Amino acid sequence: MKKPPPELEAHIARELELKEDIDELLARLAARDYRTKSEKRFLSDQLQLVRQELNEHLSNPPQL
Repeated sequence: MKKPPPELEAHIARELELKEDIDELLARLAARDYRTKSEKRFLSDQLQLVRQELNEHLSNPPQL
């Protein structure tokens, strides 16, 4: 089986990293792993930013 080009490997790695970040933020929010409402808001804002970055990343795949 032929190995994917480096550009595609980098794209895949970044996608997996972003999904892992989203999972971690969701887990913290679900477990109520925050001390204040301000920290909860910060985590929610971070989640929104990472989801937006993932959407942009997925809409711009590498040109092979």
